[in-house]
Amino acid sequence: MAVLRACIEIGDFKLAQVAGLQIVIEADHLLEVIKLYEDGGYFTQVIGLLEAALGLERAHGGIFTELAVLYAKHQPEKCMDHLKQFNQRIALFKVIKILQAMHMWKELTYAYDKYSEFDNAVTTIIEHPSAAWTHNYFKELVAQVSNADILYRSLNFYLTISPMDIPDLLQTIGPKIDSTRLVDMFKRSNNLQLIKSYLASIQSTNVQAVNEALNRMYIEDGDYDSLRRSIDAFTLFEQITLARELEHHECLEFRRISSYIFRKNQRWNESISISKKDEFYRDAIETAAQSKDTKIAEDLIKFFLEKKLLECFAAATYVCYDLLSSDVILELAWRHNCTDFA
Repeated sequence: MAVLRACIEIGDFKLAQVAGLQIVIEADHLLEVIKLYEDGGYFTQVIGLLEAALGLERAHGGIFTELAVLYAKHQPEKCMDHLKQFNQRIALFKVIKILQAMHMWKELTYAYDKYSEFDNAVTTIIEHPSAAWTHNYFKELVAQVSNADILYRSLNFYLTISPMDIPDLLQTIGPKIDSTRLVDMFKRSNNLQLIKSYLASIQSTNVQAVNEALNRMYIEDGDYDSLRRSIDAFTLFEQITLARELEHHECLEFRRISSYIFRKNQRWNESISISKKDEFYRDAIETAAQSKDTKIAEDLIKFFLEKKLLECFAAATYVCYDLLSSDVILELAWRHNCTDFA
């Protein structure tokens, strides 16, 4: 150590390195050597010494660790490459502290990653996105996060930094989050459309919040075909509420769906009323037949006769034949002078 000190004092750093290489391989003396250089302000020289020591047969983890610390403090541009190359030989817990102090967020994220502190890695990116965020790397990290609150925080983070990547992010974290809470979060921020494709991909779980969110978006988009498929395949939603909402919709096809939902819920009269109003008489006849109710069937054929819809009258008597008395049919036909249709 005395030789090394003397060489440093006279500024002979070539000879100092020769002496230093014999000392730094002893872990107990490493910090003392570094302090000797740093006290004199010789940061470049001590970094050069440790860089030379990396190739020594007796190089130990302390050398790799302290070089990372020195890079962070004095040559930050070299720090990331060093971490990537030697992270398995570095005491990351020590380097993490200096990276925090030096505000080296990208390197800190990487160190957390290799130290298996994924929650901290993701949190660092969220708090310092301009320095640390890339979509693919974030996905790799967040897939290993254990704290559910961080997952939801990640979604809020993406709403501000990259909303169009949210569906892709959900493919990674979706299985770990509650779909009802997800829907509520995006409904409150008025961003449900961003997760529409994801919700459609998980609708097979038949969760009420998911079904109702998708049904709402199909209505907003004017997509009555998708709405019809949704309510047929996934029945867990407030059916009567939706039927009443669609009952007076400006679009004919949505009103027809309203009638269909009433029929599925055995609200026969309400279903037929909508079908009659919109002149979907075939739907009305099918509903009457499904009702198995003689009065409903009779009321419908009376309506057809009053409106002089004779072909509909004939179709209804055929489809609802098991609900109608032949005497009633003939009497009504005679009264309306249409026995040819009875």
